[in-house]
Amino acid sequence: MRKAGWGHVDSLQAFSDALAELERILTAMAETSKRTDETWKKEFIDMRRQLQLQLTAVASAADECAQIKSNPEAAARLREGWTKMRSALALHQANWPAVRIDREDRGYLDSVSKTRATNWAFVELARQIIADTRKAQTPNTKASAWLDPATIRL
Repeated sequence: MRKAGWGHVDSLQAFSDALAELERILTAMAETSKRTDETWKKEFIDMRRQLQLQLTAVASAADECAQIKSNPEAAARLREGWTKMRSALALHQANWPAVRIDREDRGYLDSVSKTRATNWAFVELARQIIADTRKAQTPNTKASAWLDPATIRL
């Protein structure tokens, strides 16, 4: 986790880091589900557990992010996207518990497709909120505290 100027933890970076780990897990799950070896299903089930833990980490990082909390519109958009993602994932896992995972079942494949689309829509939304927040931030290093942004010409 990076530190912001004056020794404060950069909560936006912590949220970004948690989101990046979520992306890594989602990508690994998609890749694992394509495998044909005998161990793919066990590993996939383990990844479902990792996903749940990381979703908790993402939610915690978002809740602690000062920059998001200070922007009610961004916070509301993020909550809405989060709710859609969690609802889709809960419905998918309720309908398709580990013992029912069947890559030959059209219903399972449709559910996976919809859930993945919702997951990635949340990731894209969160990435955009992070990018927009970073653009809106003024530099906060010790050196920048002495500068008047209005006098800087590039």
